[in-house]
Amino acid sequence: MTFNSNFQPTKPGLPDNRSPLVRDQAIAWLLFDIGLRLSECATLNVDDVRVSAREGLVVVRSGGGDTYREVLLSADVRGAITAWLKDRTRRFPALFLNLKGSAVGTSY
Repeated sequence: MTFNSNFQPTKPGLPDNRSPLVRDQAIAWLLFDIGLRLSECATLNVDDVRVSAREGLVVVRSGGGDTYREVLLSADVRGAITAWLKDRTRRFPALFLNLKGSAVGTSY
């Protein structure tokens, strides 16, 4: 699966509901680009993310050793998070939701 510069899938024939794809792209950017742990990513709330056109910040409240930290976001991560926030329709405090509409977990 490849994505264009707007973080939209480029493979033809995808279902109309692309939220899981956009969500997964945002999660991948947070994990690999800024180094969040899976548990940190799963516990993020919408209020923990601040994104603007020129800068972005993620507040990690439950980091390793229960430490608080703030992590700056690169332009790629800001783009992925912005795409997910625009695509996300449910009003729920958790940033990342599963297909049932509740917070994602760390097990698979």
